Formats: sequence, structure tokens, C-alpha cells
Amino acid sequence: MKNIKGINKLKEMVAYLIPVIVVMYILPLFGVDIVSRGFITLLAIPAMCFLTAFVYAIKKGFDVNYAIMVAVLFTPTLFIYYTSSALIFISIYGILALVALILGSVFHKEKAPRKPRTVKATKKTKKIKK
Repeated sequence: MKNIKGINKLKEMVAYLIPVIVVMYILPLFGVDIVSRGFITLLAIPAMCFLTAFVYAIKKGFDVNYAIMVAVLFTPTLFIYYTSSALIFISIYGILALVALILGSVFHKEKAPRKPRTVKATKKTKKIKK
């Protein structure tokens, strides 16, 4: 039963991770020089990591697994687009997502259990009961 809960949690995360995946894997294809690659690495990816983690925490609450997933998703891009000098960005993006999760969880509202509806007696219903 615990495994099914984990899979459901991962399914909830996927919708928030897709923009991160697009920015991490597709955006670097358009980096033609060192300036554009630097912009992607230092601004675009961190901004998307922060934004999606913040929104995820507001909607779903704090979940450290989200920050871990962001860090894990960046790891293959090191071998595709970057050199080993970009290894530090794995932890930077993970920590940035963690900070966004903490900040976003402040705004998270737990769903209160639904109360059963009660019907208020009106003049018509009082006459019917008599």
C-alpha cells in the first residue's frame, strides 16, 4: 500500500516537473555561444526550478522528494550539454527547489474535511412536519 501512495505522489509531481524537464533538456539546444549557455544555466533553469517548486508547495505542500527529483533530473544533462565543472549545479538546483518548497509551503492551506450539509428548517418545512 505504501508503494502505491509513492507512485501516486510521483504522478502528482510529473505535471510540475515537465516544465523543468523542458527547460533543462530542450532549452540548451538553442544555446549557440557561451553567453546564451550561461544565461540558460544561471538564470532560466534556476528560475524554472524555483517557480515550479514554489507553485508545487502551494498546491501540494512541502515534499523534499520534489527537490531531489529536480536534482536527479539535471544530472544527465551534465553528460549531454555540459562538462564536469557544472557538477555543482546539481546541488544548487536541488537547494534552490528546497528553498522554494519551504517558502511555498507557508502559503499552503490544508484542505479541511468536508462537513455534511445540514438542511435548515424553513417555514414551509415546519408546516409540513406539523
